[in-house]
Amino acid sequence: MLAVVADGSGELVLIDRPVPHPGIGEVLIKVAAAGVNRPDVLQRRGMYPPPPGASDILGLEVAGEVVAAGDGARHLLHQKVCALVSGGGYAEFCVAPLGTCLPIPKGLSAIEAAAMPETLFTVWVNLFERGFAADGDWVLVHGGTSGIGTMAIALGQLFGLKVIVTCGSDQKCLRALELGAEAAINYATSDYVEEVHRVTDRKGVNVVIHRVQDDGRRRDFKDCLALCRGGSAPAGHRFDLSASQIECCARVDGSWRPRRKDRVGSLPLIGRSVGGMTEKLVLHEQSQSGNCYKVRLTAALVGKHLDRHEYDILKGETRTLEFVRNVNSNGKIPVLQVEDRFIPESNAACYFLAEGSSLIPTDPFDHADMLRWMFWEQYSHEPNIATLRFWMRWIGPDDLNDLQRLQMPPKRQAGNAALKLMEDHLNGREWFVGDGLSLADICLFAYTHVAGDAEFDLQRYPHVLEWIERVKGQPRFIPIEA
Repeated sequence: MLAVVADGSGELVLIDRPVPHPGIGEVLIKVAAAGVNRPDVLQRRGMYPPPPGASDILGLEVAGEVVAAGDGARHLLHQKVCALVSGGGYAEFCVAPLGTCLPIPKGLSAIEAAAMPETLFTVWVNLFERGFAADGDWVLVHGGTSGIGTMAIALGQLFGLKVIVTCGSDQKCLRALELGAEAAINYATSDYVEEVHRVTDRKGVNVVIHRVQDDGRRRDFKDCLALCRGGSAPAGHRFDLSASQIECCARVDGSWRPRRKDRVGSLPLIGRSVGGMTEKLVLHEQSQSGNCYKVRLTAALVGKHLDRHEYDILKGETRTLEFVRNVNSNGKIPVLQVEDRFIPESNAACYFLAEGSSLIPTDPFDHADMLRWMFWEQYSHEPNIATLRFWMRWIGPDDLNDLQRLQMPPKRQAGNAALKLMEDHLNGREWFVGDGLSLADICLFAYTHVAGDAEFDLQRYPHVLEWIERVKGQPRFIPIEA
């Protein structure tokens, strides 16, 4: 295939390279169009080397047709997609991870779609998954006519956000307003801090998106533009906390970061039980979630008690300031709390609870095989079956948005492919690993046994049905409703 690389002197060179092969969870895209981003320009100048393991072929986003796929991604074969990649986009063919592929939206050409993934993923993650922006929030975006800025304006309009942008000229400000910004501030001629206070009636904003190494971000916090959700600060207030007011709160990785001791409604630290020999365990959950259920089921099977704290994700109870400060800054459940430490991933929590029990094989190969199935469950099983279950049971088919409706057929195809793989594996076996129940079975059971909620026909998979009954027949088994 033909591909484009930089020669180190600022020139682009057309070369011939072998067509890459997709691995597990990857697709091969016949490239119709590739996006151009600033990292490409910097790489061409020799100022931005590709990360270790990434292709030296330029190009971070592509659009085209999937012509080959690895295990776990074959449901995308022959579909038109756009994708974010770590490199390799300036070529006739490019490998992309399944998780960064999107169907090309109706009405967009391949050229238009190829310019979408880099900015869309960046803005979506920062604005909604990290910033928890919600309808009616004020958002400040520096660089309002950049790719990030224009995408933030567009998403803001779709989701009811009031977006203020800063730009370096009056012409750029005018263009940002034409695109739908609530206000545009020329930072070269105005004090943007004072202007933001004026526009928001001195209430400040809920989320700030700033450029990396932008000195302006210090003013965002110093002048109280970024206000914590659930409250506001008086005009002129400064975030100036003394060391005596600082302790720790939960991060997404289970570690800690500073937080105020004197805030209202803080969660108590979980101590040890009588005698100091047994750690007290708290499960932060929504009980009907399969990911939460697998943690409860593991604890029941090994005879460990869990205190339970229920949340309603549809009411936003995991996106409150209290939750993200104290439990999981990613705003998701389940989270297993072990004294003052947190495990925010379901399969990791199961592994912690099952340590030293028969649910974890002692044979090194069986142990690795168990982990293989646990990883596969999170990568190829849960994203399809669990997602469809949530959409069908809690959101409802009539209330799905266009993107969700577009994703339903490939997710159903991938879900059935996962069930077929399980069916074939269980042909002649009672359990997924070795001769007995293991965490591989527990983690796969949680969403498989309720796949009917997502309108999967389990009657097509008799070996899976027999395996489900074997799991239910285990001593100490508890149903999802328990």
